[in-house]
Amino acid sequence: METNRIVLTMPRLFIIIIALLPLISTAIAQENQSGQFDFWIDQWHIEQKILDKNGDWLEYEARTEVKYILNKQAIEEHWHGEVRFFWEDMAEPQQLEGYSLRYYDEDAGKWLIYWMDSLHPAVKEPFAGTFTTASHGEFFRTTYNSEEKTIARITFDLIDEHTVDWKLAISKDGSTWQTLWTMLMRRK
Repeated sequence: METNRIVLTMPRLFIIIIALLPLISTAIAQENQSGQFDFWIDQWHIEQKILDKNGDWLEYEARTEVKYILNKQAIEEHWHGEVRFFWEDMAEPQQLEGYSLRYYDEDAGKWLIYWMDSLHPAVKEPFAGTFTTASHGEFFRTTYNSEEKTIARITFDLIDEHTVDWKLAISKDGSTWQTLWTMLMRRK
């Protein structure tokens, strides 16, 4: 008799578990999201490639240090290197110091990445996005200049535990992308 009672309640239990599964998986995903940049905490040597106005790639060295702040609730980056950006009308390479702050906004369900540097020492609108897999993240920011829309995309690809591939690309339509800057980061 008791066996029949358990058998009769199993379908109900199964239905309850199926109904709660989206809530459970969302909670697990949010918990995991807040640690998705953990791989990046360290000091890195960077091999940069920056597109010039003629379509050639210029190569420069850089370095960055990435660490937790605020009780591991946020991550800060201190970046140093030489750059030459055609979109900034640079005729010669210049030293650049950059700073980024990123944190996972649980309400929005996205990472927010704030960047400022020695060329533009002001905080702009953040890049926002997520990791689509454990090793690939995409972050976007849309700007308007003379009513012309430009979408910028940053990607992070974890190649292995010692190598990260970073790219900055732009698009007018969100489907065709032009890569402007790449950084291959190797753990020091």
